[in-house]
Amino acid sequence: MTNFVLVIINLIHIDIPEGRVLIDSSNVEQYLRFRHGNPGYQSYYNGDLGRIQVQQAFVKLVISECLKAKNITDVATVALKNIQSDITYAEVAHLATKALNGLSGDNLTSQRLPGYDATLHGLSFWMPDDTKVFEMLEKILLDDSTTNITSDAAISAQ
Repeated sequence: MTNFVLVIINLIHIDIPEGRVLIDSSNVEQYLRFRHGNPGYQSYYNGDLGRIQVQQAFVKLVISECLKAKNITDVATVALKNIQSDITYAEVAHLATKALNGLSGDNLTSQRLPGYDATLHGLSFWMPDDTKVFEMLEKILLDDSTTNITSDAAISAQ
């Protein structure tokens, strides 16, 4: 029996001018998916790790915007229209209150999945290191301190 790998590549044209640019619904996908510049255009100095850092920073900014009092009603409306759940309105209100009273983009932490670069079928992949992933999850779930987990900031400083 032959195993086949089907890879669907969604090609998008990325054209974000140099300098300060407002990122909105018209160009956010380009911004988040950018990897390599064309000849004459610069890529991230640290490759895909740079892209991961940009994506993580973007998520933190989106969460910060969503948690602003002026946006909560709109966020709740969109969530209720687009998410199916058995969570009660009372539970949603409780979670929203907790989020408003302590969650912010500043106190979110993000981690990079431990792993290594690999090339499969001519394509580049980030392959997880199962042992290190388990160790990372154990540390996050069993200990409030994540100081021993390698962060993207520490990686980029190397």
